[in-house]
Amino acid sequence: MNDENDQQNEGLTRSQLKKHHIFGRNKLNHFKDELDKDLSGQATVGSRSERDTSEFKQKRLGRRLNVAIFILALLLILVLLIMRFMG
Repeated sequence: MNDENDQQNEGLTRSQLKKHHIFGRNKLNHFKDELDKDLSGQATVGSRSERDTSEFKQKRLGRRLNVAIFILALLLILVLLIMRFMG
């Protein structure tokens, strides 16, 4: 697939490639807007990008909390070991 695109784009100038790239991106954005309109009939909290962002933030927060709990547990064990063998 990339080989076909490379062969097609070989004779184009830089400005023509930019126009082609921008056109392709606008076409994809238009498709995404249509998809969002189709989904608008369903009950949603916000737009599609907001929903994805909130889910990503929740997952990231969950991972960070898991790491923090693990570190605190290790520190607690370390303190208990130090108290056991030093005192």
